[in-house]
Amino acid sequence: MQITLSFQRMMYLYGLGSLMAAAAITVNWFIREMMGGGIAVVSVQPDMASYYMPMVWGGVWAIAFVLPLNMMSWVVKGLLIGIGPALTYLSLKSGGFDKIIEFLTPDRFLRHDTLLVVLVFCAVWGLGVSYFARKHGQAA
Repeated sequence: MQITLSFQRMMYLYGLGSLMAAAAITVNWFIREMMGGGIAVVSVQPDMASYYMPMVWGGVWAIAFVLPLNMMSWVVKGLLIGIGPALTYLSLKSGGFDKIIEFLTPDRFLRHDTLLVVLVFCAVWGLGVSYFARKHGQAA
């Protein structure tokens, strides 16, 4: 099986991954506001500086959609690859990649906020990138 990497295809996937990371951050922020503030109108805007790193890494992780995983449906492929940017986002929030070993402890995943971030990233980012990449013929 040959993987074709054209510049246009990689840029499409990078842009799509960055856009879906921004959507995942926004959904995550909105859910946290609803959990903390009840069902009231959201009054605080998300911190725009918090979008930069997840968008960069979301774009980088989206290039993984060129891998030939044709035996999986687009839903399973999106959810599996979506674990990567979720863990990247969580490690960046906890102090960077040098703290990744300390961060990946089993009790860390039992906390509701960590589970929420992983689920939001897998659902929004993974399914979004997988769906649009498949729809536009950019995924393997």
